[in-house]
Amino acid sequence: MSAQEINIIPKPKQLELKKGSFSITPATVIVLGGDAEKATASFFNQHLKTYYGFQLKTVKAATKNYIRFSTKRFILPGTEGKYDLTVNADNASVSGDTYSGTFYGMQTLLQLLPIENLKAANANHKLSIPQLSIQDEPRFQ
Repeated sequence: MSAQEINIIPKPKQLELKKGSFSITPATVIVLGGDAEKATASFFNQHLKTYYGFQLKTVKAATKNYIRFSTKRFILPGTEGKYDLTVNADNASVSGDTYSGTFYGMQTLLQLLPIENLKAANANHKLSIPQLSIQDEPRFQ
């Protein structure tokens, strides 16, 4: 898969595609940076349940097979909505400069999920997403 095959709307400011993938399964967990990310995790889980037939458990910490949603505490003015999304072999991490940035990063993560693996076609609930690094921010207010 090449960067040209990654179809994210709107196109991220920076995208670096790496080799390999990360698999999301019912054993994958969600790690939150704080209580404020619960709404983002809930939205993500509702999407998984609706379209793939499973949800992920939320835990305080994990060392592998996790998705982390976190929001930075100290940001520069004008970076509202900015986020970083990193997908490695054993985890995916979304870090927003603000809570809206964390939510936007989660939306990008949702766009990476395979559309052909909907719950009827994927009884084993294994969703592979490419390893990559994305930095993005809103271009307009």
